[in-house]
Amino acid sequence: RLATQIAQVLMGKHKPIFTAFNDCGDYVVVTNARELVFTGKKMQQKGYYRHSQYPGGLTRVPARDMMERAPEQIIIKAVKGM
Repeated sequence: RLATQIAQVLMGKHKPIFTAFNDCGDYVVVTNARELVFTGKKMQQKGYYRHSQYPGGLTRVPARDMMERAPEQIIIKAVKGM
């Protein structure tokens, strides 16, 4: 739910002058990414993927490791995936 609200603000859908091709110049600062909560078994089962562009270079990082290393990347990947 947080990612959808961030995406709408970044697109400018909350403004009456919204047009799809225009950048409204808004930005969002998330200060408490470490307090992110997953429901169910998502902390163990959910994975984030990246590829090094080399053959066999696909890497899966579990959500619990991503929370320890860079919790802000979880929010960034969720917003970019919308």
